[in-house]
Amino acid sequence: FSPTVQGTSSMNFTVSLGDLAVSLHVFCQPTVEFGGDIFVQQPVIDFLDSGGNRINDQTQQVQVELLDPNATLSGVLFSVSYGDLASFTNLAIDTAGDGYILRFESGTLALDETFAFSIVPGPAVAVNTNLVPNTVDAGEPQAMDVTVADKGGNVANTTGNDITAMLFEVFEETRTY
Repeated sequence: FSPTVQGTSSMNFTVSLGDLAVSLHVFCQPTVEFGGDIFVQQPVIDFLDSGGNRINDQTQQVQVELLDPNATLSGVLFSVSYGDLASFTNLAIDTAGDGYILRFESGTLALDETFAFSIVPGPAVAVNTNLVPNTVDAGEPQAMDVTVADKGGNVANTTGNDITAMLFEVFEETRTY
């Protein structure tokens, strides 16, 4: 037995995109970035209609916020859409850590959030010293804590690097003439 399928023609119809954006969508996002450095992969947001189609909505301003009170998001925290995308160009987070999430909002549009991503210590840019204790008797050994930090103030990975410290004696003298 072999069934026979007969087809019929329908009338022509048109599928079109919605007129208005109803939600935001994170199109590109950071994954692993360095503390204090501008993200290599900046967020890009697109606008979707009720059918989930990307639409051209050139008048929307998108704001970003970091959902972590223990770190600071810096850079320009808003973007105006260009065509069908809103791009950010100089966002950075100072503190190394895992599970950072960015939230994007624009007026009455449904918001969107990034997946959780990480900030790791970046390349060393500063050497911080701390004398322990702050005062010492003459001729006694002096200990010094030395840390190497990235742009965000995180302790940078310096495996294999040597740090040389030189101490100088400062004289203070008062003369009366």
